Amino acid sequence: MTKRAFALFTIILCALSLLSSAALADQKKEDPDAPLVELKNETLSYFSQVTGQVASVEGTKVKVTTGSDSSLKTGMRLNAIKEGVDFIHPVTKEPMGKLQSPVGKIEITEAGAGILLSGKPEDIAGAKVKMPATKIRTLFFQGTTDWHLGDAYYQMLKETGRFELVDTAIEKLDLAKLKAEAKDKSAEVIIILDSVTDKGDVKLTQQLVWADDAKQFSEKTVPISAAYVKELRFRTPLFAPGEGEILLSYTVSSGVNKIVAADVNGDRTIDIVLVTHNNIAVYNPDIDLKLLWEFKLQRANRILWIDALDFKNSGKDCLLIAAMEGDSVNSYIYEFNAGSFTSIWKANDTFIRKLDNRIITQPYTKSDGYDGDVRYLDYKDGKFTKGDKIKLPENVNIYDFQFVRSHDNKAGMFAWDENGVLHLFNQDGIRTWSSEEDFGGFAVKFNKEAISAFIDRGKWSVKDRLLVNGPEVMVPKRKPVLGMAKGLGYNSTEIRSMWWNGFSVENRKLIEEISGDMLDYAIVGDRIYTVNKSSLGFKPGNILKGESPFANMLYIFSLKGRR
Repeated sequence: MTKRAFALFTIILCALSLLSSAALADQKKEDPDAPLVELKNETLSYFSQVTGQVASVEGTKVKVTTGSDSSLKTGMRLNAIKEGVDFIHPVTKEPMGKLQSPVGKIEITEAGAGILLSGKPEDIAGAKVKMPATKIRTLFFQGTTDWHLGDAYYQMLKETGRFELVDTAIEKLDLAKLKAEAKDKSAEVIIILDSVTDKGDVKLTQQLVWADDAKQFSEKTVPISAAYVKELRFRTPLFAPGEGEILLSYTVSSGVNKIVAADVNGDRTIDIVLVTHNNIAVYNPDIDLKLLWEFKLQRANRILWIDALDFKNSGKDCLLIAAMEGDSVNSYIYEFNAGSFTSIWKANDTFIRKLDNRIITQPYTKSDGYDGDVRYLDYKDGKFTKGDKIKLPENVNIYDFQFVRSHDNKAGMFAWDENGVLHLFNQDGIRTWSSEEDFGGFAVKFNKEAISAFIDRGKWSVKDRLLVNGPEVMVPKRKPVLGMAKGLGYNSTEIRSMWWNGFSVENRKLIEEISGDMLDYAIVGDRIYTVNKSSLGFKPGNILKGESPFANMLYIFSLKGRR
């Protein structure tokens, strides 16, 4: 080969190399999500639709055969199922398949083999094995990973249709807490993201952990460019709160969803009580929120309602609490003494709240939610006794209503219906006015228990508070994002004032455009406190920094000049 020919050949090789590099660069540019896709595929590989059979069982060791052993992956967990008798259609009498009963669970430890996690060897022998076809309920933890990056991956997993993703409010990695929360939320798997940043670029690590025993079954790290993270940040729309009239605002935990004003220790200072899941915390709302005391309802899944009332006339407010515990609703009254809270009354399968200056209760059942009469709970000489029944219109339950009086002392009652429409009833229980519009619906809803999975008996809900403020009643009204469907979330909330003049209802806006979905509110003197889930779940300020925006806001507004 001549020097000229060799030089030409070298130039061609360099050109081809440059073209190849450019093509690869263009490919990467065209597919910037590739690292996240790699993580997604890793996750999906443990939940592919595998079916097979148990070939043999020796103690806890199990041999499994499938159509392709390559579909089995170390760390997978498969259900073992035994088939029973034929299932016959009740009308046509045609066979529709065989009844299947779960008999155990197997973890794959190597190709074609695994260990028995649950079930008896004699039941497992000859059983079919399969990966559940239903969505895998998964607790998603991203910790300090850039929120935009974590959210992009979250959405990517969600779009596969294979996972039912559950958010967590835990911010620092604590496997014991994640395991406990996964159990509480019935999650099977925990996804843990962690990241390390070096000169702007990110190394993103994913751990996959089984929730029941906290056993890790996968760990994978992918590189993410700084440019990609920056691009994700610019993709995200911002929704800033209307803060023009806010006196003070505080960032609180994303779990905070209830608030009540109370003087629990009798020092004539009104503090605020914030509720997070099963935790009750009392704060002094000064320049900063100062935590004074807190306690937990250990058995509670969720606190449904909280009120404060000095029914003993001791100068101290007691806390009235209704909590979901398993499949029951139980109620408590807590009193503050000697620096801690003590339960002084409890009732199973019961709702509780205050009405004016008295306590009222209503029975609970799994089948209907609210079931039975609303009655006063009387307190005298240190004892609680069942009081008089409250006469209410049909389908009006304990959290639905609030009494009101007109300027000429006529008695009436505002009450919610299940559709979020507000009604006014006169003293004879006759409906005299309806809002016609719904006020945005209610955040806390539960299905009524049905005998058959094919029957939908509807839902029961915990309504928004109706707070009496002199001659008027305050009512929250939620506004869906961009005026669209409620399923997309709420962009802002108003507080309306409903004033009954004895003949008609005057409806006016008391506070406009509070950013996000208002979860609860309370009146303290001439101020109103609101707990808000920020627009689309975003925490103002954090979104530009890449920190988790999933925190709620506590806003304080002045009522001066509004009444």
